Amino acid sequence: MPVSIHDQKRKEYREGIQCHFCINKFSDDDRKRFEERQKQIDRLKMKNHKIY
Repeated sequence: MPVSIHDQKRKEYREGIQCHFCINKFSDDDRKRFEERQKQIDRLKMKNHKIY
């Protein structure tokens, strides 16, 4: 689900991990997985690699 700039400022929002739309739809284990995936994406961005 798309998240607006305004929604990204909400306390529930964590990029790539959760937003107010999905905060109750996933388990803590899911969020840990999402967090690890987001770390990998961020590392690639820092290295200036293209993400497909």
